[in-house]
Amino acid sequence: MTAGPGFWDGDLPPDVQSEKVIALFRMWQDKRGTRTLPSRTDFDVAELKPWLGRLIIYDVLGDAEDFRYRLVGTDIVRIHGLDLTGRLVSEACYMGGTAHTRASLAEMCRSKMPRYRKDGEITARAWARAGERLFLPLGRNGDTVDQIICLAASEEELVPRYQRPGASTTSPGLG
Repeated sequence: MTAGPGFWDGDLPPDVQSEKVIALFRMWQDKRGTRTLPSRTDFDVAELKPWLGRLIIYDVLGDAEDFRYRLVGTDIVRIHGLDLTGRLVSEACYMGGTAHTRASLAEMCRSKMPRYRKDGEITARAWARAGERLFLPLGRNGDTVDQIICLAASEEELVPRYQRPGASTTSPGLG
């Protein structure tokens, strides 16, 4: 089921390339079982080790009015040069605007379905091609979303911004 440009709700689309995305989605499905949602406590930290550097865990605040970055993986912090752990999405976000990010996360809370997005990733330090993002809702009671896991997977190497297609071949501000 398509939820908007670049997003799919429910099952993963056939063009998913990242084995990490596929494996985490399958784990989420297994943990969920017959419930609408698995709980964060269903996942052992050791099980999440292959993904930890690329994970963001959001806490849902109130009736999905805002979201707090509970955990931001070390790879995400390194890539973006910014650690938003403990901050509100309404204050800052890594990609897009805060209003857009909050609206997307709030819609996910209403639908209670995972989301997948495939797009490019532009950061202050680098540009990555073929970025894939998987958003997985979690709920302690099995029905109400209280946390969201996001996996930011990029199978391609990061390319410095000044080396992206069409950009100058010299590094700005170096030397």
